[in-house]
Amino acid sequence: MNNLRKEALGLVEAFHYHDNTLRSAIGRSDGKVYETLLEWAQKENVVNKPETSLSINKNLRVFMGKNP
Repeated sequence: MNNLRKEALGLVEAFHYHDNTLRSAIGRSDGKVYETLLEWAQKENVVNKPETSLSINKNLRVFMGKNP
């Protein structure tokens, strides 16, 4: 592993997996890692959608013994 460490990124990049396939923004060529992660969280993560938030809050209230 120590011998491969310097070449690890190059070896992984050789597979040509697209960032969307990996669901990772870390290797973005434009350098907008954090902007992309924020965009994904806001637009694509179902937990952040209003209808999901309402459902989660309702179920948490029931679980915690509070009126829904």
